[in-house]
Amino acid sequence: MTKIYIFLLVCLCTSLTLSALQTSISGKVIAKDDNLPIAYANIIYKHKNTGTFSDEDGYFSLNINQAAQTDLIIISHIGYETLNISLKEALSKKVFVLQRTQLEQVVLSAKSNFNLNSFIKEVVKTYNKGRKKDPHIAVAYYNESAKIKEDYIMYMESIGYSIFSGKMANAAKYSNYKFFSDNSRFYITNPEWTFYNDHEDRAVRPSASANLRALRVLEYQGILSSKNYKKHKFKQDSTFYDFRDNLIRRISFKGNGDKGFIDVKASNFEILEINYSTNKFFSTIKNKELQADVRMRFNYYEGSPYLNMVSGSYNYNNLRHEIYLKILTQKFKEFNFSKEEYWAINDYNINPFVRFNSKIWNSFNIDSSKVLSVSKNLEARGVDLIEEFKTYQNRWFLSEGDPKNFSVEMIEGLRRNF
Repeated sequence: MTKIYIFLLVCLCTSLTLSALQTSISGKVIAKDDNLPIAYANIIYKHKNTGTFSDEDGYFSLNINQAAQTDLIIISHIGYETLNISLKEALSKKVFVLQRTQLEQVVLSAKSNFNLNSFIKEVVKTYNKGRKKDPHIAVAYYNESAKIKEDYIMYMESIGYSIFSGKMANAAKYSNYKFFSDNSRFYITNPEWTFYNDHEDRAVRPSASANLRALRVLEYQGILSSKNYKKHKFKQDSTFYDFRDNLIRRISFKGNGDKGFIDVKASNFEILEINYSTNKFFSTIKNKELQADVRMRFNYYEGSPYLNMVSGSYNYNNLRHEIYLKILTQKFKEFNFSKEEYWAINDYNINPFVRFNSKIWNSFNIDSSKVLSVSKNLEARGVDLIEEFKTYQNRWFLSEGDPKNFSVEMIEGLRRNF
């Protein structure tokens, strides 16, 4: 009788707790009244305060570790009733329907009663008031490529962690927002790529953190700086409405080495996108700031802006260098990152241990269009990209070392946050 009881208890625990490996929820968020997709909806895993956002077409994918079937998934968007469902129910769905709430309609005019200076001041104030100053972490995907004319000579991609470490003693001004690789594959052995090496006898380091640095530069020196935004000239370029009839103001700006536009939701001053050229983008090839084109998108949760995507690209001589970073899962609360931990893994962003797990990679539903394009391009010149990936595995990026290094263990420990 005791053995039967223990057996039933084990079965119950197994049914309530999912695999220790990642569980993936994916689907599409739509509105009940018209079946149209809801872009930028919040999809939150309450147990660990992690989540993601639906894309422009309403689709999302969220990976969760060591979850229970009874854990709560919360899907929400301003103007809609919040949907609370169990993880078990969420796994059985592919379409998630939100009911529109009855909100008082606010009519905004694109021209009347609009003061550009006051509007920009409120945009910057709203951004900095909501911006998280404490450490936070996200699972992120990044890729970068280099090509001469139409021929690719380098490609790297990785799933890892973007970490904002807050205020750290003795840290450089822009160095507290970095990307740390975890699951990676690199093609960096082409002699035409190593020709651009300005780092003595070592490979050009990965550039994902350069994209995150671009945001920090905007927050210190650019249009997001409370002190320095006035150094720019602003002009309202246009107004338009998004898919849910929200008025968006597109404001052009120029100054302090930057030129571009910013899209802002008129009703609450939330920044949706910044698209600009700058002379302050850090090049890992030249190890200095160069002229580049940058694009950023933001999502919001409980009034705080979170980076959704950032891309950077530039030309150097006859080389085209492109870097793309996308946030996959954001942790919104309860991330502790000490000064000692920061310095322990500080160099890991430029010298990661290169390893690749295809099962974990595939669970994130990464868009493969870029790697397929690069692969096809290389194949036409007799280069097998997948085989090249395999030759640069289970080793340190810049130098040899122990794969059981403390920094590797710390990177593995970051998974527990999700």
